[in-house]
Amino acid sequence: MLFKNPYLNIPETLFYSIQVDINEFTLDEEIIETSIILGFIRFDVHSLKELEGQTFTFPINPVDGHIDGSIHLFGFDLPFDVNKIELKTISSNSIDVTLYYSIYLEYINTGYANISDGVLKTNLQFGQLTIHRDIHPDSFNADYCKKIVSRLISIEDLGEPEIVSGQVKFKMQPH
Repeated sequence: MLFKNPYLNIPETLFYSIQVDINEFTLDEEIIETSIILGFIRFDVHSLKELEGQTFTFPINPVDGHIDGSIHLFGFDLPFDVNKIELKTISSNSIDVTLYYSIYLEYINTGYANISDGVLKTNLQFGQLTIHRDIHPDSFNADYCKKIVSRLISIEDLGEPEIVSGQVKFKMQPH
């Protein structure tokens, strides 16, 4: 998503998010359906193809530049800290990734120990880039948003923009 906040002195920045749906499992005789949600990820690339073969390291929350991560378990959103992401091969509209993480299960006294030094290998589908109307309310149209976005990412990696519910959305498609 394209984000800015002049009150916090955050310029227009392209942030990535990741959602990893976890296969259903049983925990304490309860069937669990959950996802790992990671947001406000900064990758210093101008083209999606540049992600291939890269490794990015991140500080842990609350240090600036951390990934805002959580997993919903036991009725709560538990901290899910990712300190490294390895991006492997791009094929079609997806990329193989390895996440290095910690889950703070003791955060709410679950009776389970924290998980540190966890490793998750998965394949992620490229989604869409979203620009909300409040980013540029006076000039909010698809052509203007293409111009803004082209400063942050190769326009060749994006499909034609669509305006949906007050947002401009671009399908991400690496070239």
